[in-house]
Amino acid sequence: MLNQKEIMIIDQFYKNQDIYLTSKDIAKELKVTEKTARKYIKQLNQTLDKK
Repeated sequence: MLNQKEIMIIDQFYKNQDIYLTSKDIAKELKVTEKTARKYIKQLNQTLDKK
């Protein structure tokens, strides 16, 4: 099950398909640090790889 932050990341990727998003971009949208954004992205990748 995805958490709210992971859903927000997917939403950002969907809305910005034509733009390269950095962890800084994601962090700004989530209102977290870049390190935390990378952690969420890593968790999301691991969750999606399992399916």
